[in-house]
Amino acid sequence: MVIFAMPVVFIIFYSFGGILAQEHVLIRLGVVVFFAALVVKAFDDQIGKSLISTLPKRVWVPIGLLTLIAVSRVIFGEDNYVLTVVRTTMWLALLTLGLTLFSLFKKIPTDDVLKFVLVAVVGSSALYVLLIAGWFAYDGPPTGPLCTNSMPGFKNVRYTAYFSAPALGFAVVMAASKQAQMLLRIATFFVAVCLWMYLEYTGARGAVLAIVAAGLVSSVCLPLRASLRLFIVACLTFCIAIGLIWLIPPAECESFGMVNRLQASVDSDRITTGRAEIWSLCWELIKQRPLFGHGEIRLYNYSDFAVTQPHNFVLQSLLAWGFVGTALILALLGELAIRLLHAARNAPWQARPVLFGVLTIAAYGQISGALYHAFPLLIATVLLAAAAALIKPHSIKSDDVNGW
Repeated sequence: MVIFAMPVVFIIFYSFGGILAQEHVLIRLGVVVFFAALVVKAFDDQIGKSLISTLPKRVWVPIGLLTLIAVSRVIFGEDNYVLTVVRTTMWLALLTLGLTLFSLFKKIPTDDVLKFVLVAVVGSSALYVLLIAGWFAYDGPPTGPLCTNSMPGFKNVRYTAYFSAPALGFAVVMAASKQAQMLLRIATFFVAVCLWMYLEYTGARGAVLAIVAAGLVSSVCLPLRASLRLFIVACLTFCIAIGLIWLIPPAECESFGMVNRLQASVDSDRITTGRAEIWSLCWELIKQRPLFGHGEIRLYNYSDFAVTQPHNFVLQSLLAWGFVGTALILALLGELAIRLLHAARNAPWQARPVLFGVLTIAAYGQISGALYHAFPLLIATVLLAAAAALIKPHSIKSDDVNGW
């Protein structure tokens, strides 16, 4: 129930939290810490032993060093002390949450893991899309230069793609799976069409690129027949969505609509929309404090760019944690990534949509803030924990992989 509730609470807050906007960082931190504590308590109650005793000893070396760096930032302060403390606490809470979910997911049937992630990732994203569709139906199509006041809870419409893109990837793979129940395949097919429509309507170019990148990696890992089914379902849902888009009144602003966004980029000769310049600035800042980084900072305080973060997960890690901290983070993620990709072909079929969601948000995080903001980080935590648990060799059964 906690896993079900986490993203729903976030979505409700984002949708109706306008009056709380000034305190949104602390509130989101509070939500993350609260649910992390609930999950850890549930783990202790259900499993009957501590989290520490269930994890490999080697995992605690980088975790301990990262915690030491985080605590030192809290003690000595950084350029932006409050932001550093808040975001470091959030990272540690998410790390604890992810490790606990991983331990729990290992001990329940694969079908149950899939249901949990399906509701947490796809269900919450579909809920937000429905809320926005209702808002647009009531208030009319978005208007204004940036349409920033038309998306409840978000000052940038593209932020919503950070969680709807991995949800779309998950839904497409589910709809393409022969092992899933027919009713579930039909439901996820419909959700995939709705999410395609939403991404196209809001002009989320990066989300589409991330899904394509995840599809290319998956085509290498998956068996041929599974890759072909995935490609067919992705193309079919996309084409249906494009056809249905013409029935919806268009948004009256340049920042909406995939075609409008692409045309605006071509006309401006800035395909990267300024990201190359932002990445160059970040590298110069990284070179100033290469070992342990600056802590959490906002880039608009150091430049003329009106952005908060680098729009790249690796650069963000180097900027905040330096080469020492980033090496520890990538050591943890690198081992996980290698094991995920190596085991993908022989994993139970329930792992495929989860893995596709992981690949989507990982790709998206290299060109955006998908791995910076609290809610997509929560989605990534749930996906990573489930993927790592589902590909464990002891959970693989022959009837899980036959025919996939």
